[in-house]
Amino acid sequence: MRTGSNDNSDPFAKAMAALTRFETSGITQTWKFDGFHVWPIVKYVLVKQIIFAMQGSVDSSDKFKAYLGFSQRRQSLGGLPALGADWALRSGLRAQFSDALLRRHHYWLFGAGSGMVDVNGQRVSQHHHAIRAALRAAGHESLGLYSNFVEGAAGSGGAQVSLDPLIKHIGRYARGPSIAQAFMRRNCAELDIVIAATAQPEASLFAYADTLIARVACTIKFFAPLFQAAPPRAVFSGNYASFYGWAMAHLCRGYGARFVDIQHGLQGRSNGSYFFHDTPAEDWSVLPSAQLSWTATDADLFTSQHPSRQAAVVGPTWGQMKPFLPALPDNVQATLHQRRARKGPLLLFAAQQPNDVLLAKALHSAGANLLFKPHPTRVKETERLIDPDTSAALGSALAATTPLPFLLDWVDGVVTGYSATILEAALLGIPSFATQSFAQQIAKDYQHEVHGLLTIHASEDIADQTAAILAWAGQMPAVRRQTHQTPIPMTDALAQLGIET
Repeated sequence: MRTGSNDNSDPFAKAMAALTRFETSGITQTWKFDGFHVWPIVKYVLVKQIIFAMQGSVDSSDKFKAYLGFSQRRQSLGGLPALGADWALRSGLRAQFSDALLRRHHYWLFGAGSGMVDVNGQRVSQHHHAIRAALRAAGHESLGLYSNFVEGAAGSGGAQVSLDPLIKHIGRYARGPSIAQAFMRRNCAELDIVIAATAQPEASLFAYADTLIARVACTIKFFAPLFQAAPPRAVFSGNYASFYGWAMAHLCRGYGARFVDIQHGLQGRSNGSYFFHDTPAEDWSVLPSAQLSWTATDADLFTSQHPSRQAAVVGPTWGQMKPFLPALPDNVQATLHQRRARKGPLLLFAAQQPNDVLLAKALHSAGANLLFKPHPTRVKETERLIDPDTSAALGSALAATTPLPFLLDWVDGVVTGYSATILEAALLGIPSFATQSFAQQIAKDYQHEVHGLLTIHASEDIADQTAAILAWAGQMPAVRRQTHQTPIPMTDALAQLGIET
């Protein structure tokens, strides 16, 4: 690992140290609301904002600021989370989850409809397809529960249910008391250090946490009768750190079902969702009990925190999905071949923020050979910053529509802020260049995987970054490093987690 200038990680380090001291005080293990642990939810909110602030990408939108008023309008005396769930059950939403449907599908998978790809004319979940295929091969139908769902869009492994009506309903009606700010003020002596590092208003920050806590409570009460009527054998989630993910984890522990996290990105010791310096004797009630991990590093860190946890190493999600993907069309392969034939190593710029495109534009103007892949949730914002000719020159459409594992087959190096692409590339022996200082945490957490393959140069100056990236690309080795990780087949992984296949 080589590091560059403009390291702005000091507030991050101080805030994380303060949170560690608070977490190891023991008080966090006793903090519950409606029977479930609260600290993992609050920690998620705090750490996520600290990381955003560290990268200069603080969410100062009206939406975040509005959480204070939103939460205040929904706060009340205890008991109303149950009322909100009762409204949901009586509103017709229960019909989506009929007992007959649940009894036919013993395996539930939560995820986002936006994460679907085309496979043989069907839209299937990138995160779930390998799991559902393994379950189906063993004679088990699975139930997909998707947000941002288009009816009829999915087609792998069994029935599909849209979570959108329920999410909308819970977002509207879930209520709960204001507890986060008062508890943290009373018990966390170094809270001011933490709040300063988030760069967010304290009241809004904890109003967001209270909102999530109320939604978890409401979701638990909505799904509890479903678990009683037809308990699943296992529940999977492609991103458990959500109000329905935390709720499912809590319910699975109560009903003796496996709740399996499908690793969706970087974890490590600096991730507010996955790592805790202190863990209750019975484990955190809102955390998964099992994980399909990308690397042995991830699996070891997950299981080391509690003896009852299990993990199986299956590699990154895109790698699991690759065997099911159709081959790239001839015209796409021809275009990639033309790009690779240009002067200099072919770089993939995996963007995280819209203004990353300005650095990509500068690199292209300076002669770099690259493909720019906009972040899938920020495409429109990115397009506003450049003209169509520049977008075409950067190959944005090609990179956005070509599955990542195929792009990694063609490129020589990866440029990104601190995205999980760093780890995905390292597992294939591809070097990466990180433009944000948070990548230092990646280097620490994944020493075995990224050793010698990650260069970090944190700078806000485009000219400085351009020069550093060009210098890095000019020294890139001609041959990829050999890697040694061999993930096990999904059928074996599920069996390793005690899931019938």
